Amino acid sequence: MSLTAKESRSYYSQRTTSGWQVERLRQLDGEALEWLHRNGKSYQLETLKQAGARSGTIGGEPCIAFTSSDGKSQHCYRFREKDKARRWSFSRGSKAFLLGDTSHDRLILCEGEWDWMKLLDVGLPAVTSTGGAGTWKKGWTPQFVGKRVVVIYDVNDPDDKGQVGAVKVCKALRRVAAEVKNVLLPLEATGGDVSDFLNQGATVDDLLQLIEATAPFDPKMPQAAHGARITDAQDEASEEETKDQGGNPSQAQMLVELAREANLFHDKDGRAYASLSSGEHRETWLIRSNGFERWLRYRFYSQGRRSANAAALQEALATLEAQAQFEGREESVFLRVARKEGVIYLDLCDAEWRAVELTAEGWRLVTSPPVKFTRGGGMRPLLAPLRGGSIMELRGFLNLSGEDDFRLVVGWLLAVLRGMGPYPVLVLTGEQGSAKSTTARLLRALVDPNAAPARSAPREERDLVVSASQAWILGFDNLGTIAPWLSDALCRMATGGGLGTRKLYTDADEIIFEATRPVLLNAINNPAQRQDLADRSIFVELPHLSDTARTTEDELWLGFEQAQPRILGALLDAVCAALRNLRSTHLTRLPRMADVARWVAAAEEALPWKSGEFLQAYEGNRRGAVEELLQVDEVALVLEEFMEKRDSEWLGMATELLGALEGMLGDQGKESLTKRRGWPRNASTLAQRLRRLAPGLRQVGISVEWDRSKKRRSIIIRKEARNAVTRVTRQHDSTKRQKHQQLSGDGEGDDEAVETACAQSPALQGVTCNSLNSQDDDGGDRGDGDLRDLTLRTHGGDGEDAENDEEDREIIEI
Repeated sequence: MSLTAKESRSYYSQRTTSGWQVERLRQLDGEALEWLHRNGKSYQLETLKQAGARSGTIGGEPCIAFTSSDGKSQHCYRFREKDKARRWSFSRGSKAFLLGDTSHDRLILCEGEWDWMKLLDVGLPAVTSTGGAGTWKKGWTPQFVGKRVVVIYDVNDPDDKGQVGAVKVCKALRRVAAEVKNVLLPLEATGGDVSDFLNQGATVDDLLQLIEATAPFDPKMPQAAHGARITDAQDEASEEETKDQGGNPSQAQMLVELAREANLFHDKDGRAYASLSSGEHRETWLIRSNGFERWLRYRFYSQGRRSANAAALQEALATLEAQAQFEGREESVFLRVARKEGVIYLDLCDAEWRAVELTAEGWRLVTSPPVKFTRGGGMRPLLAPLRGGSIMELRGFLNLSGEDDFRLVVGWLLAVLRGMGPYPVLVLTGEQGSAKSTTARLLRALVDPNAAPARSAPREERDLVVSASQAWILGFDNLGTIAPWLSDALCRMATGGGLGTRKLYTDADEIIFEATRPVLLNAINNPAQRQDLADRSIFVELPHLSDTARTTEDELWLGFEQAQPRILGALLDAVCAALRNLRSTHLTRLPRMADVARWVAAAEEALPWKSGEFLQAYEGNRRGAVEELLQVDEVALVLEEFMEKRDSEWLGMATELLGALEGMLGDQGKESLTKRRGWPRNASTLAQRLRRLAPGLRQVGISVEWDRSKKRRSIIIRKEARNAVTRVTRQHDSTKRQKHQQLSGDGEGDDEAVETACAQSPALQGVTCNSLNSQDDDGGDRGDGDLRDLTLRTHGGDGEDAENDEEDREIIEI
């Protein structure tokens, strides 16, 4: 019999010298369905599809096959019409496996495929193991952590094999499941099962009432109460309840007891953690991490000077996970940077688990921060920061075109240490040999050192989620064009949004990553070709680095490691200034990533440039990036030319706009343009492109809007003035300034430190270093003196100034 193409793809054949061959394995056909009906095993077609049952033949005899999720094992029910003989068959090398979806909170564990499909048929979530009641494996136990499991095995079968297996399974599951019940069916027939119970007239409600009336499994009760006549030898053979001859607890029980000294808890996504004491500090580990496993192994070894076996360890970890989920409280866990009640904490990732505490008054090292940090496998320690440094020392290690680029890089570093999103994406571009990768590694090493500071682009969203769960900064090296899915994912990573992917080795479980992360990219050409990602990015183009200006890696990193503690200390000073000034700093117009712009503007008091200069550089950078993208977009170029020739707005449908744009070019221009890959082929594609281009077009004076007032959704295109300037307003409180000066010093020596940094850094020779101190009588605080070159307007009342002379208000116009 010939097979269709679809059947051929599903063809499965196994032949061994002593085994058997399954032929033409496909969806259940009419012959198999008829056999099921004749033998009282009729199921709905949807149930058969859900169960994945397939039909085939073994040596010309029909069979119904079930295949494991990995495709390596098969279990077939082989039947013969002549002598009515029926038996289960396994392919050679096949192992027992679980059938069913274990993602439900409540599950019925039954004995056999027919019972399993019967329960599915009546709408009850069920699971079964192939091969009979005695095939339960330890490796299946973790799939039932925290579940409420009802075991319904056969009753009244010879030697109570069904109930022997049921008790064994209950003993295995009771340590990890929220509840386990062993239900005895009220049947007198030999080998009665749940199918018999339902086929004899019982309803689903009857079964549910029976389950409700059954008490939870208790191994201390007489085993006859569970319906099993188990001999001492059989009970001793139970793998899950083994004890030595002295009646001592199993290794798994001992491991769980040893872990009682740890504080078990879970985060909002249900991940289980343990917080434990180690010397004079506390550490936080995922329960399913190498760090916690090593700690538990060592605790067990130190108690009895023996090693824990792998099976006992995995069973203990599964139990501890369940305890953390159902008995522990929900707490937040952080990587590298945390923010709590207005205080920022920076994890040094050292052996003492120290952190830096940053407040509006200043920063200090703490040994027991009030937040819980966890650590990814590649995270490396930060050198402890030192006071008295200058951020200008960093300038000498970076190959940048000008001071605006330096301000943008420092602004990105301050955003990284903000402790809450959004975070701009820093994109380093430049020709080969412009030190892009080295610059990325230096910036990463300053605030978030990692064993792999820059990686290749992720191939799928799962790789991105894994990277984000193991590191604070996501660094990707030598990118080409960013794929659309990755561009969207990076946008969500920068400004907040969930990323989801299927959990490895499962069909139903999903990993949800809901957090924001700083992102650092480098490429020869600008990889952010989509407007939404470009709008969230800071672009820094590195200049060509001549051979005479190069230095060796050893010299560069030796100098950087010596300066790093001072540079980090200066960066932390700026973070404290941002915390101090944030509430009094306001922007008259909010750009994209406004939180970041306001944060850096609030920190400028402690930075070696005039207030408002970061915002000026940031808005110029965004405008330049947008205009660069528009210059290479066919739709944007043609639309700009189209609107230049018009004196008034344009109103119409997307189809009409497409025709108008192509008609403006003439036949020859239209033919040339429509052959290009980037030109939209239809009105729907044009509308989608316009929605993505609208923010950028607005910046160059073209407004694109959609009119929803009519039945037809028209497009309105207008000419507009370019965006207005942005102003930074800040209120200064002299009392607070004096208090800060008392805590952090009088500011003397800052000018000298800056001049020294400029003199010692070869790359800074010839660069004008701004003074950190002003010559006004405000005690050295940055304020009026540094704003002389900007438009300064002081607002005050007549007689009220005498009463409120401690507070002045500045408006810096950009």
